[in-house]
Amino acid sequence: EASPTPYVQVAELELLEGDSFDAVYIVATGSAKTEHYNALLRQLSAEVRERTVLVSIGEDMSAEGQWGWFEALLGCVQQGDRLTMDLTHSFRTIPLVAATALNFLRKARNVKVAHLLYGAFEKSPARPPIIDLSAFLAVDDWADAVHALVREADARPLASVAKDAPEFVAPLLRDPALHEHLEGLSVGLRVADVNGIRGAARVAGERFEAAAVGTPVERILAEYAGAL
Repeated sequence: EASPTPYVQVAELELLEGDSFDAVYIVATGSAKTEHYNALLRQLSAEVRERTVLVSIGEDMSAEGQWGWFEALLGCVQQGDRLTMDLTHSFRTIPLVAATALNFLRKARNVKVAHLLYGAFEKSPARPPIIDLSAFLAVDDWADAVHALVREADARPLASVAKDAPEFVAPLLRDPALHEHLEGLSVGLRVADVNGIRGAARVAGERFEAAAVGTPVERILAEYAGAL
């Protein structure tokens, strides 16, 4: 539990040992800067304050303004960075922009999203929980994996994302034997190994058939597998 503070960013930096970050970016509109920035800085430790950079954004909510927010976020992150982001006090439209930016950066700059945080003041104003939403970014990985399976007959991304998925997402697809057969199926298709394809496809098909009564994610994947 963090020390009392009106700023969730201060609480998060305390809990995450803020002095371990190379840089802290505070993204703010002009009015937010005037009202809160200096007060927030005073609550940060001297070590964190030295690493803190203000990133100014506008309040234009048009498509052009949203693109400006997107570019501001991109400018903070470099190749291979490990990133923690807080969305608590942003415009309600910014989480969508941020999620899009993060998925772009994960692919284009190999960025690792360690935490995507939100202070849930509406749940408990006196002691709000801080929620980590980063695991949900894996939805984009599932979409890419399904695309690779259907369009390119490459099952390896699906095997990878299923292997790393939490138990509650796709328990039936967390089978190491299935992952092995999916990877074998992809290799067989690429080298035209008919015997290898037949065996791997049979086992994978049986597993997908079982997944047809599984979680919603597994049912959708089973539908795609059936289409193949």
